[in-house]
Amino acid sequence: MQILDSPREVPLNGNRASTDENAMALEKEVIGDTLSALMKAGVLSQNEVSGFASYLAAKNVPCWKLFPLMAELRKVPEEQFSHHIEAWGRGVANAMKKRYSLITFAPRLLNPTSFYEQFDDIREWARALRVPIIFSEDADVIGLGCINPIACEKVGEKMSEFLSSRVGTRPFITKVLLDYESWDLVCRKHFEL
Repeated sequence: MQILDSPREVPLNGNRASTDENAMALEKEVIGDTLSALMKAGVLSQNEVSGFASYLAAKNVPCWKLFPLMAELRKVPEEQFSHHIEAWGRGVANAMKKRYSLITFAPRLLNPTSFYEQFDDIREWARALRVPIIFSEDADVIGLGCINPIACEKVGEKMSEFLSSRVGTRPFITKVLLDYESWDLVCRKHFEL
């Protein structure tokens, strides 16, 4: 099924998260890598990837809207968004040859406010890609959650490099897949959307 039968705007929380050039470059990487992984996973055809990439660029769509926009363009009923988005996230993880566990309890975890305050750059990357920190033990042990494993990997890499140079230790980072509703709720809570 072509995903670009009738493109419409997707009503999600907020617009582009960042005007920071590094964050915007990271977003473009995430979009390109995610589209490649979706094609590798058999979710999108080469023609769909080309058309969707052009559409995303023309509309200046942030990377975190990719899966919800796919669901909207494929006319997935709203009550099935989470199921489809989870399946696409798992497909991307499989294409990356990574294993991501799905957790649904992330909204019940405490907001790592002090971590975000201490490391504003990390908060900016996490906000731009909508990859919330779901737990942290200082800067040593950190948990990231997202609907898109590639966004999780990119934020994890940047975070690891940053913390290694800033505090002198490379953190242990756990990355998990979040269901759509939990992800949306945690992002709103963490990033005040």
